[in-house]
Amino acid sequence: MEAGRPPLIGWPVRHFAVFCTDGPEAAERRAAAIEAHKRYMESVWRQVAVAGPLHDPSDGRVVGSLYLVCAVDEAEARRVIESDPFFAAGIWQDVGLSAFTPALGTWPGGRIWD
Repeated sequence: MEAGRPPLIGWPVRHFAVFCTDGPEAAERRAAAIEAHKRYMESVWRQVAVAGPLHDPSDGRVVGSLYLVCAVDEAEARRVIESDPFFAAGIWQDVGLSAFTPALGTWPGGRIWD
C-alpha cells in the first residue's frame, strides 16, 4: 500500500441515501413524534449506517433528515423510511432516495478501488 493511502475495503450490502425535507409545521410534528421516532430508530439501527437531522446553517433549526440505509434493495430501504414515525406524522414534504456507494472516507474505513 502506498504511504498516505487508505486501505482497500469492500461492501457486501447495498446502501441508499435518503434525503428528507421538512414541510409546514414540521417542528411541532417532530416534537410530538420524537419519542416514537427514537424507539423506532433503536429497533432498526443495524440497517442504518448513519442518520440524523439536517440543520439550517444560518440559525441551526432542523430542516430535514438524512439517512444512509443498508438494505438488499430499494423496496426494503423505502420500508425502513416509511415505517419511521416521522414519515407517518407527515413531517417531511419530500423524501428522495438514491442508491449510494460509500467509496472513500473515514466512515467506510478506506477506499473501494485499487
